[in-house]
Amino acid sequence: VMVLGNDVWLPAASELEVPELNITTMPLLAAAHQLGRFCDNQCKEFMLCHQETLKDPRKCLAEGKAVTECGLEFFRQIKRHCALPFERYLNCFEKRSTSYNRPAYCRREQGPFDDCVRQHLGQERPPPGYFSKIRLHDSQRPRPPVPPAPMPQRIEERDLDSVTEPPGTPDPLFAFNSRDTSEEGQRRAREWLRLNKERTTSRNFVPPAHDSSE
Repeated sequence: VMVLGNDVWLPAASELEVPELNITTMPLLAAAHQLGRFCDNQCKEFMLCHQETLKDPRKCLAEGKAVTECGLEFFRQIKRHCALPFERYLNCFEKRSTSYNRPAYCRREQGPFDDCVRQHLGQERPPPGYFSKIRLHDSQRPRPPVPPAPMPQRIEERDLDSVTEPPGTPDPLFAFNSRDTSEEGQRRAREWLRLNKERTTSRNFVPPAHDSSE
């Protein structure tokens, strides 16, 4: 159960009232390409608002109404100018195309419908892959502020000399050169540990030249 407080704004019922597109699935499928191109800008504005407002539907009511109104206007134009070719294409699409998932079975009926849309609505049928292409959209919406990128928490600097080894840890000098227990061998082990410490704490570390005489 979701509980809302008094500080949560909800739109009034009158703001949600909008004429609905009361048609079934088949007319939407048959007219999908032409409808998508006719309402291309309205759909992009709605999706842009949807993404920029972090998917808050309360902030995109106007854009959603524009998409619905565009769909209503499209089918008004189809009913006024292209009712007969669209009805023939729809009947073929419903009886032959969906059973085999082959829209190519209705190309003969699709041609007159596309010609009618081109003549009266002034738009061409979008080519295959048109809606999956990357296309620029010129929006009048103000650009939202870009939030700062989260940064990882800074690691606290520690003095390596103050770090104590847990019990049971072998002596690093012995692990470095367990066979050379002479004073010179232990001195070289300490020098190696000192250089290794400088290398891990400095970016400009230059390793010392190797002395071949040793």
